[in-house]
Amino acid sequence: MTEGAMRRFATNKGGFLPKEFNIAHDLCFAVHDILAQFLVSGEACDVFTAQITFEDHQAAADFESTADIFEWLEKNQRFQDRARVLKTLVLPAVLSDMLHCIYEALECSRKGKLNISYMLIRKPIQESLFLLESIILDEVAFAEKLATSPIALRPQTATGIEGEHKRRIQQVLETIGQTEAFDAEYLAQLRYVKVEDGFDGLCNKAIHLFTEHKAIKTESLNVNFIFSGWDAKQSQWEFLYSRLPYLLIYMWRVIEYIGDAVCPTHPEYTLDMTRRTAVK
Repeated sequence: MTEGAMRRFATNKGGFLPKEFNIAHDLCFAVHDILAQFLVSGEACDVFTAQITFEDHQAAADFESTADIFEWLEKNQRFQDRARVLKTLVLPAVLSDMLHCIYEALECSRKGKLNISYMLIRKPIQESLFLLESIILDEVAFAEKLATSPIALRPQTATGIEGEHKRRIQQVLETIGQTEAFDAEYLAQLRYVKVEDGFDGLCNKAIHLFTEHKAIKTESLNVNFIFSGWDAKQSQWEFLYSRLPYLLIYMWRVIEYIGDAVCPTHPEYTLDMTRRTAVK
């Protein structure tokens, strides 16, 4: 880490976060801010819209007069159009929700409220990211599930690190051209497996006072997270800041890929955003 990078990143003030986590904390916030900028500028420029073309005036008139555009799109088998419309609706809405969770999780971490941090981070890294990955894998299938059976877009529909989670993440990495930067098996483990090197166990403990799964079973005379002293918090910070930047940068690449399909980004802008998170 260069002295210049230390000056650029170590900007946290207040709270209880030990200084050794400042750089990782600010890196997480840098990714958050890049995604927030994408969302705000996209909404300001009205890019989260989808255009539908018609073969004749009658089709256009029928569409304009319909009370339910999704019913019309399905009736006329315009499944690709439905997928594009849903993608432009879902992306900014889900991203906004993700950013709220991430922001509050980081702020709670700075204040030493780590049980809240782990509660909040679970949804974006498990459920929201799974939904966005579904768009990348097959946006028409994503739209069909959202229209007919939204429950099918829950991560619980894919089970096992050696099975569906790992396979689908690998497919996402191949699609977005990030196989050299990320490991599908490790991403699946971090997000979904109740092991020591994974968020799922810690997030479940943060949510529930008592847990019974053998990997995260509450110890005798204990209540999950409630009796965390300074040493426990230090361990929780160490885990959070050694893994979360990796997940957030992957999340950024996923959103960047979908966003580029909605509104292509100039390469210079992408390069500038990458520079903002470069730490040597």
